[in-house]
Amino acid sequence: MNFIYKTVLFQTLLAVVCAHFSAAQCPGDDLIFNYQSEIDSFPILYPNCKSVKNRVSINSTPPFQPDSDIRNLNGLLGIDSIGEHLWITSKYLKNLKGVDSLKFVGGSVYLITDSLENLEGLGQLEHAVNLTLSDKNLSQTSTKGIENLRTVQSIDIYAPHLVSLEGFIGLDSVGATLRLNGAAIHDLSGLGNLRTIETFGIYLMNLPHLQSLAGLDK
Repeated sequence: MNFIYKTVLFQTLLAVVCAHFSAAQCPGDDLIFNYQSEIDSFPILYPNCKSVKNRVSINSTPPFQPDSDIRNLNGLLGIDSIGEHLWITSKYLKNLKGVDSLKFVGGSVYLITDSLENLEGLGQLEHAVNLTLSDKNLSQTSTKGIENLRTVQSIDIYAPHLVSLEGFIGLDSVGATLRLNGAAIHDLSGLGNLRTIETFGIYLMNLPHLQSLAGLDK
């Protein structure tokens, strides 16, 4: 009886330990989400996942799913670093709430959206290699939500209804290129703390409402 008890106890403890370490780890491969149910189930499967080694793809990896129904990223709350890229292609996301814990992206943040209105949800992000924003259906009017971004290698923005760069107020340096194409901005006041653009400089294209370069004083 004593032997049976000890065996059962050992097996129980082993299961608890294995479950603990399994839960503490993030998946080793890329995280690819095409449907809302996959986002929703992620914190159940990996409740303690904080640091993703590879990339996170939201309907951005072929074959693309035309019926992708992702409307929020709440299931990704808690992830604070991504070793490679964060790629998001979405028809329904209005903001990026759900990645509120994210501070570091080792590759590109690549956003191609139909409905994104601002960048709320990226408020903790301090570093990314590249930031690309492409708003296909003219919804995005503001960069609000990314105020903690300090350093980035390049920024490439195409958002024809974008009227404010206020979200870049914390940006200190750009390593290579800052490209603004087709926005409705009147000035560059959101870049008030930008001190250096190291290599290729700033490109301003198709900005019919731009009246001033105020914001590049530093």
